[in-house]
Parts: sequence; C-alpha cells; structure tokens
Amino acid sequence: MKYFILLISLFCSNLVKSQEALIYTQAFTNLIEHERLVFEKPEGWFKVFPLEHDEFLDYDLVLRSEKTGMDIRFIVYPHGHQSTTYPDFDFAKTMATIASNEEHHLLFVKGLDATELREEYHAQWGALATFTPKPNFSDKERGKILSLHHSEKGSLLVIFLFDGSSEQANPYLKTLLFQKMKDSG
Repeated sequence: MKYFILLISLFCSNLVKSQEALIYTQAFTNLIEHERLVFEKPEGWFKVFPLEHDEFLDYDLVLRSEKTGMDIRFIVYPHGHQSTTYPDFDFAKTMATIASNEEHHLLFVKGLDATELREEYHAQWGALATFTPKPNFSDKERGKILSLHHSEKGSLLVIFLFDGSSEQANPYLKTLLFQKMKDSG
C-alpha cells in the first residue's frame, strides 16, 4: 500500500511539473525549448487565440487580451529557414504585407541600437515599427512589430495589434528573446 501511495505521489508531482513548464501550447513550448528561446509569459490576462495562419502570415502562437483586446502574434524562423538569410529584407517584406500604404496612415520604423540588441535581446540585428494595419489584416487601429535576428539562432517576429496608444505594447517587447550564448551576443 505504501508503494502505491509513493507511486501516486511521484506521478502527481511529475504531472504538476510538466503543467508548470507548459507555455500556452505544447507545440509552442517545444519550439521554445528546441530553439533555445526565452519566453516571458505576459500578465495573466492573455489567452490563446486559435489563429495559426491567415492570408498574410503563419503564426506559432497568438495571444489575445480579454481586458484590452490586444493581440500578440509570435513567429519563430529557426536558423537555416529561408527567412533568416536577409532579415532586413524580410522585415521590409512583412511590413509591406501587413501595414497600410494609405497616404495618411502611420508607419514609423527604427533600427535598434547594437548595444541594446546584444545585451537585452541577445540579437545581432533588430528593428521596431509602429504602423496602421491593413484593414483585412486586423481591425485594430495600430500595430507594432519587433523583428530580431541572430545569424546562429534564426529570426523572431512579435506583432502587437491594439486600439489606442502604441505605448501599451512596450511592456511586452521583451516577451520573446533569444537565449544568451556564453561566447557570443
């Protein structure tokens, strides 16, 4: 009887540990672990939204805030993927795909500082853009996209879609990062 109780308690403790390690979905958790990424789970009000792809992009995870309606869409391009060869070109292509090109719509793009990229994001290249989404991409007023690249790790895209000020996405900019490598940035 005591072996049975011991076996049950070991099973339950392993079940709890595996549940704690799960990051929204098993597929996304496996991707994070395999690609050695760091995922900082946003505050508890984000829920998984079932959108794996649309006519524009394929997503690894989409989260939606029940409180504000903000979407966060994650795309991971592993090292060796065709979208990791020229990250600046791929970023521009993505922006052309999802951002409105209407004359009076917002589009602001900036490259990230090399020190910030290396120390904060563990990346070699990065850009941040604030934009007005195309109406058939999102019904939100604004978008913000963070693109990161490391030649040995791949590329990451994090797309924020929201109504109101673009500042509301800032607390979540470091939600998905490359894991720091010991001998390189």
